[in-house]
Amino acid sequence: MPPLLLPMERIAHPVDWRYRTRSTQYTRQETSMTFQDILRRTRSIYCLDCGKCTGSCPVSRVDVTYSPRSTIERVLAGRPEDLINNDHLWSCLTCRLCTARCPSGVDYPAFVIAARIEARKVGVEGTYAHNAVLQQLMGIMGQSVKQ
Repeated sequence: MPPLLLPMERIAHPVDWRYRTRSTQYTRQETSMTFQDILRRTRSIYCLDCGKCTGSCPVSRVDVTYSPRSTIERVLAGRPEDLINNDHLWSCLTCRLCTARCPSGVDYPAFVIAARIEARKVGVEGTYAHNAVLQQLMGIMGQSVKQ
């Protein structure tokens, strides 16, 4: 019978977490990664611009300006600073629907996670969960009934 609780070292921590995919491994401590390395390691350089990622993305259904393809294109065009300063970097849910449908095997969630790490290195902190809606709901539910 499998254990019901994971050991503490297997639980992701917001400061010292590890993310592993079948082809790549990223850690917060990794300091020598450039955006060209990120493109290569996540197979983003093989993007065909087919749009299957955008068609399957739940975020792009809500926000028509969001596109995983355009996020990758910013870095491919040599403008990673546009990506770092754009809210779209923090909008991705990392649900992996885009990766499941990509004919080129682009690992977009790994690309986003690595790009977020690079953004934090230069002092850019984005807001997760679509402008902190989930955090606001948790705060409301955690308030006392008596006010």
